[in-house]
Amino acid sequence: TVNYDEKVESPLLKPNPESSVKYVAPHLRSQARSESEEQAKLRTRVKGLLNKMAESNVETITSELSTLYRSVARSVSSQIFCEEVLATYARGNEQYAVFAAFIAGMACQVGMDFSAQLLASLAKSFEDEYQKEDSLSLNGITLLLSYLCLLGVCSSDLIYDFLMTLANRLTEVDASTILTVLDSCGMKIRSDDPVAMKTFIISIQNKTNEIKTSPDCKTDINKFTMEKMLETIAAIKNNKLRAKEDSVQNTRVKKWLQKLRVEEVLLRGLTWSKLLDTEKKGQWWLSGDLVVKTNHAEDVAQTMDAEVVEAQKMLKLADAQRMNTDSRKAIFCVIMSSEDYIDAFEKLLRLDLPGKQDREIMRVLVECCLQEKVFNKYYTVLALKLCEHDKNHKFTLQVLCLLLPNLFH
Repeated sequence: TVNYDEKVESPLLKPNPESSVKYVAPHLRSQARSESEEQAKLRTRVKGLLNKMAESNVETITSELSTLYRSVARSVSSQIFCEEVLATYARGNEQYAVFAAFIAGMACQVGMDFSAQLLASLAKSFEDEYQKEDSLSLNGITLLLSYLCLLGVCSSDLIYDFLMTLANRLTEVDASTILTVLDSCGMKIRSDDPVAMKTFIISIQNKTNEIKTSPDCKTDINKFTMEKMLETIAAIKNNKLRAKEDSVQNTRVKKWLQKLRVEEVLLRGLTWSKLLDTEKKGQWWLSGDLVVKTNHAEDVAQTMDAEVVEAQKMLKLADAQRMNTDSRKAIFCVIMSSEDYIDAFEKLLRLDLPGKQDREIMRVLVECCLQEKVFNKYYTVLALKLCEHDKNHKFTLQVLCLLLPNLFH
């Protein structure tokens, strides 16, 4: 289990004296002036609760913050929450496990888009601090990322991709960061994917050999840092590194997250480059076999399983069921062709319908349900999943139920 009270610091990283000054990106400097009074109050409230958060009250504060998160538009909430979490670290907070538990709890209560957006902000902040060589900030961000992996918010895939990014450039900062990651969650990611760990070890060994043998390849890596990193890698390879997450038997927070079903919000298939991609669109954090790279719903309806004859039959069936717009056809095809409700849920999110066309999802779902001769629970569990993800779907369903006789008869 994770030690939620332990303050972890890398002995190889020295604080940058300039790190006490909070950096505000240029595009955010006008934000404080342009925020509405409601948003300013929300920011103040969020900041206050984050400052009070500790292992003993993380459940209560997460519940309060999830209510605040839902009080305004999700885009506004996400921006404020991400900025304040990062700002809390800039003020010297070192409760990495507590904040990771908070992020996991929020993802369970308001949706996995929260943890995805925060990971993207975390990655952007890391690269910004990397350019400034602020070792203290980098250490904090790295530890938070490691604990997010330990608590099941992100998969080991992301950590491995992050490690490979560091290994490819391998400066002093990169070596120290690699050491921090391996010390924190190295044994877990080895257990999750031994093959990926072997690939990483080979890559880092090749890189260090290249540095040592090439006369043209200069490095600023401290000899002690290099040796410590290689020793840690060898210990992980031989399964001899003690997992720090097992040092304290703290089960209360683990049970809380298990009760919230944290395993259902695990972000799979993310890469470091994807987090840094400035052109991310739609539900970019979702993984799966169907990757939609189109901007219009009509393209989705036409390209989904285009090589299969059944797709054409599905489009004809959509026409027969009065699906008279491209959006409705796309939604209908997804609902009727998915393997199960989870598959349908993820594909519906990837449609990235413009404007308020996402309201059509619940309407098409209800119409499909009414066309069945025998009640099919598939529509019930899919509707429930959609309502849990976004309260707007719940509101739309309530309206449809009230207006049902007039709409469909």
